[in-house]
Amino acid sequence: MASIESSAQRKARLDYQNKYNYVKRTGRRKMGKVQRRREECRRRAMVNSTRKPYSNSFTVKDINSHDPLRTPLMANEERLVTRECIQVRGILRSDGTELDDEHYVQAIRARLDEALCEARSYLRDTEDVDVVQVHRYRRRIAGYSQIIELVEQGSDAEHYACLDESYIFSGRRVNRRVFKQVYGF
Repeated sequence: MASIESSAQRKARLDYQNKYNYVKRTGRRKMGKVQRRREECRRRAMVNSTRKPYSNSFTVKDINSHDPLRTPLMANEERLVTRECIQVRGILRSDGTELDDEHYVQAIRARLDEALCEARSYLRDTEDVDVVQVHRYRRRIAGYSQIIELVEQGSDAEHYACLDESYIFSGRRVNRRVFKQVYGF
């Protein structure tokens, strides 16, 4: 005897299957167990609405997208920049200002403008452009832009980007296509 499935039951089954497919089928053939587990947890949290999605346009979406062109000098410089950003954030919070996100974005935007001027003057004044130096400028500018983008989305975006290890300053690769569209080099 064949069972007849009601439309509500069919909808519930399809909904469950869609959620299961989204969580379990990450779309990558080769992935380590730890990375697969981390990606499944992230997706499960998004399905269960315990985690809000965030936009992170300056990084490559690939899970294994650590930058192969990042040198130890760049890594050290990025650690110092990250410390500086954390200190600025702490100073603005200890002031007791209510609009600390706006002030923080202004402070980071000033650093971004300074890095942009430095990069553009290097590109304009140097005949024999060093690819590593240009990449160093690109990473710093994209990192500042990413911080601004995440802060403007709210504290959840910053928190989840940190959990996903998707900060450029922590070694993630820069999405060059988006960077070129925004900054032109």
